[in-house]
Amino acid sequence: FRVSGEAHRWMYDRYSLPLLLERTGFDRIEVLAADSSNVLGFNSYFLDINPDRTVRKPDSLYVEARKA
Repeated sequence: FRVSGEAHRWMYDRYSLPLLLERTGFDRIEVLAADSSNVLGFNSYFLDINPDRTVRKPDSLYVEARKA
């Protein structure tokens, strides 16, 4: 990833990130698809999908959580 311009210090997977979120006081933790969200009208902002509805970064992890 460093060569492609995405320098990361940590990387999480679908198991470790929800665990960390839970340990730090979050609840309602969900691993979702790029075009899924509990935020109303989320897809209209085109944050994680393109206007043609394709996923911008298919190798990304999408997790939502709420602070308890």
